[in-house]
Amino acid sequence: MKKLFSTIAVLVSIFFLLPSCKMRPKDAERLKVEADAGEQKSMEMLVVYGGDLITQDERNHYLDILVKNGNFRALTARFGEEYNRSGKLSEKQGQAMYMRWMEKGARMGTPDCMYKLGTMFLEREQLDSAKALFWLRQAADSCQASANVELRKLEGKQNVLDRPRFAFRQMWKYSARDQSFLNRASNAVFHFMSEGLRSSFQNLITARWWQSLLLMLVMFGTLIAGLILAFSRSGPEAVSIAASGIYGWLNGFALFFAAKGKSAIPGILVSSDAIGQFVRQPATFGLISDLCRWGAWCWLIIIILIYLRGLLLENKSGQLTLLTFFKYTLGTLLINAFFYLLAGAVSIASWFVGFIIIMLFFGSTISEESLKKWEAERPKREAEARKQRIEEENRRHKKELEREHERFLERIREEERRRRNNT
Repeated sequence: MKKLFSTIAVLVSIFFLLPSCKMRPKDAERLKVEADAGEQKSMEMLVVYGGDLITQDERNHYLDILVKNGNFRALTARFGEEYNRSGKLSEKQGQAMYMRWMEKGARMGTPDCMYKLGTMFLEREQLDSAKALFWLRQAADSCQASANVELRKLEGKQNVLDRPRFAFRQMWKYSARDQSFLNRASNAVFHFMSEGLRSSFQNLITARWWQSLLLMLVMFGTLIAGLILAFSRSGPEAVSIAASGIYGWLNGFALFFAAKGKSAIPGILVSSDAIGQFVRQPATFGLISDLCRWGAWCWLIIIILIYLRGLLLENKSGQLTLLTFFKYTLGTLLINAFFYLLAGAVSIASWFVGFIIIMLFFGSTISEESLKKWEAERPKREAEARKQRIEEENRRHKKELEREHERFLERIREEERRRRNNT
């Protein structure tokens, strides 16, 4: 068992240390060629991740093009630059500046800008329910997931499946619609499962707690069923299941940590063009994207070889008929797709699981020197604990203000319902 823990710990540690999100010089050169050919995604990657690999003039050039096309990240970057140049601004002035940049993108048809603008019109400082509803509906019509969730909340129809189903729709119909079927399905299903887990925990202490418990039961039931099914298999079938699981986990890691982890903005979902692909895609970079591509070929070769071996065995035993052929083929596709998607969804907990495994493996090796260091840092930890208590008090106060704001929004919704009924 200790050997198993040590092997898994080493694998997890390697992925922790992989420069998966770092752009290499050869990546930058390739992306520059793509950007000069008009590929806006490549421009965006260079601006966000290029760092010292591009000059300031190149960065400004790409930003100007992206801003003219309403790119959300580029507009956010320009807002940050203007905010820093403006010196010390009040919160109200900063919000007004941000709204101006978001409105620019919203009028160009960028769904994320529409969503951000709509939510800002719901805040106290610039409360305008008509404008909020207008921009949220515009964003929702463009499949922006968070805008759809916000509208459901304002209508009082929210349920625990809103986040996952709207996230799936955004990936399938908008964010990854131009990619391969495997990439499109991977982005959509992985986001569905991730947002399902998030939604179930967020709604656990609300009136929808029973929905949360039911969704958790389904998710954990599926996971347990998958583990039982995996451990009940042996021989070549177990190898194909393991290959599908590893490849799914790798793609989930690429999405949740390489793509999403570096651009986590509340309400904004991102897709990964690197996952589920057999050839290099424009605007992809880093070692993790290479591993996804190599992994796709390794996975496909393993599945095909084991599939053909199974057919030969069926033929030798004299049991291969048209019915058994279709049954075997469909069964192979379904079981490998199931473990691919299951492992990709589970990858969202990789950091937590890896931390637990490493602590279990290395926990017994804590030295006396480490214990002394731990004791010496006690005053610092106590100070941090006091700070956290103060922050907790502030959060409670903020929640009280938010509840008051929610009651105000409820009055707005009631007014909107009466207006619709009158018309």
